[in-house]
Amino acid sequence: MSTSHDAITSIPTRQDLSDVAALRKQEGLGEDAVILIAPFHVDPPMRMPDDMCALLVVAVDVTIDAEPQLFAGDWLPEMRPADKADGDLVLQLTQHHRDEAAVDVEMLLACHGRWTRAGIWNGLSVEWPQVIASTVHTVMGLHTDSVEAAVPGDTVCA
Repeated sequence: MSTSHDAITSIPTRQDLSDVAALRKQEGLGEDAVILIAPFHVDPPMRMPDDMCALLVVAVDVTIDAEPQLFAGDWLPEMRPADKADGDLVLQLTQHHRDEAAVDVEMLLACHGRWTRAGIWNGLSVEWPQVIASTVHTVMGLHTDSVEAAVPGDTVCA
């Protein structure tokens, strides 16, 4: 899982990528990873596939100025039990109730054996990954920092 706090400026090959498969390989993502933000144009999903229940966030990179550079996830056919998924961050996409072209995005974090809502955005356009990427990055970073700072035996959740 990638959560770099540094600006991405010294990777010239990333700027030249125009192929999703090459990006997946370069970033160590699975061949079915859903690319939400990349150095080239991608069309993000606006709904969950019928046979999937969530999108597990597997990578989110932002610059020091909070500009998203990479955002990716893997579709999940079912939610893992939260007690076996501690630290996982998932997104659920649903059609907005008033605008069928818009999407509602709910972000859930597995922590303390339960799924906890970490964010919700309603009525977003196809730009939704850019809207939520910095928050996703922050939640992932805070959770990681709290786990790393915990005394063994403590129960931690950001």
